[in-house]
Amino acid sequence: MTSLQTIDLLLRGAALPLLAACAWLLATQRRGDHLGAVGAAFMLAVAAFVLTSSAPVARVLGVLAVPLAALCVAKPVLFALFARGLFDDGLRLRVAHLVLLAAAAGAGLWHENVYRPEVWAGRAGAAAHAAAALYHAAIATGIGATLLHVLLERRSDLVEPRRRLRAVFVAVAGGYLVLVAAVQLAVLWAAQGATPAALVLANDALIVLGALLACAWLLRAGPLVAGRAGTTASAAPDPALERLRAHLLREPEWFREPGLSVAAFAERLGLHEYQLRRAINQGLGQRNFNQFVNAHRIAWACERLRAVPGEAVLEVAHAAGFASLGPFNREFRARTGLTPSAFRRAGSTIPESAGPVAESARPQHGT
Repeated sequence: MTSLQTIDLLLRGAALPLLAACAWLLATQRRGDHLGAVGAAFMLAVAAFVLTSSAPVARVLGVLAVPLAALCVAKPVLFALFARGLFDDGLRLRVAHLVLLAAAAGAGLWHENVYRPEVWAGRAGAAAHAAAALYHAAIATGIGATLLHVLLERRSDLVEPRRRLRAVFVAVAGGYLVLVAAVQLAVLWAAQGATPAALVLANDALIVLGALLACAWLLRAGPLVAGRAGTTASAAPDPALERLRAHLLREPEWFREPGLSVAAFAERLGLHEYQLRRAINQGLGQRNFNQFVNAHRIAWACERLRAVPGEAVLEVAHAAGFASLGPFNREFRARTGLTPSAFRRAGSTIPESAGPVAESARPQHGT
């Protein structure tokens, strides 16, 4: 065994307990959604990569390398779900997510166990290259869309530490993933068969550093991940909060303005954006401005659907402040368990199977 191989194994050995600690810290979070489970699965997927990407370790693992490899190649989907759950409250795994994970695992196993060996042997045909290009494009598109979503939603985030973290997360995660993708594609198309040892060691070191920083951050910012940060009102009077509460009482249908943003609402109240964010977050216990607005819109729409049976659902959606029917239907179902039409047919009683209207959908004007 060469010195570089020894260093490689040492770095991988250092990464595994750190990744396991991150997985445990995430799995033990009590946030009421699936972020902890998804985050733990992502950390374990990275650990699976650490194990299976080492030829000596993979030989020792034997048949156990197959399920670990399947978990490893599902990393892109797990990363996308984890990133969205970390910055958007209320992550719930659905059947579509599980199907996507299975598809990613299947495509990834084909890419690693069938396509790569064919490329190295010079036997890969045009169809295989096209399928591989589609596979890489799907991964790049999914991760790119996720990082863009994390960045664009920064304006509506009301939890200041999490809001500041968004840009850092996108820059670090995006930069690392671009570098890894570039190296992997260069190695693959050069048909070298293996990544140069120096790049392998550099990647090992980055994984160790990233896992160490993630552990430190989770220990320090656990309440943020758990969804408890930024929901405690300050004991001192907040003039911005008082102005906000007065406006909510004076203008009970303030939320019906289409495209309402933090900037526009702050200007209407004569406040700076940071003052409005702090007032809604710390005074009203809300963590996302769009969700805060949509909660009021859906509560208003529920009353409207009951009060005006003949009004078209599209008209109700527009009157509530939604620009189109699609987002209205999705938000309505997420908060009530029913489509607007089914809710209207149910009348004043919602079936137990659908559950009651979410508490967050009820206006909160303070005391």
